[in-house]
Amino acid sequence: MSGDKYDLIVVGSGFAGSVTALSLLETCKAQKKPGRVVIVESGKDGERCGASRWTSAYLRLDKDNNLDPARIDEMDRVSQGLHNRDYCAKMYVEVPKTMAYLLEHGVKINHHVS
Repeated sequence: MSGDKYDLIVVGSGFAGSVTALSLLETCKAQKKPGRVVIVESGKDGERCGASRWTSAYLRLDKDNNLDPARIDEMDRVSQGLHNRDYCAKMYVEVPKTMAYLLEHGVKINHHVS
């Protein structure tokens, strides 16, 4: 890597880092420009990376990748009414589109049965 030239150096291959790299490369492709990205990761081979490996954060999705309808009520309870209901409602619209985008790019989705 020493001496190589990159358009973007991403530290961390978690969700944010991977999507950032993908976004830049898609922008370059759309502009018909070359793009070079390197992702630097300290995680072990085969290990889930990024902050998500330390949390139990997840989206409860049905088989069609829609959010669990009880999610807004749960957020209301957990936050003691402090969350933004409009934000949660927007997630119901955007999450299925985001999941479709990720699937189109080869991301594998694990659906867990509770």
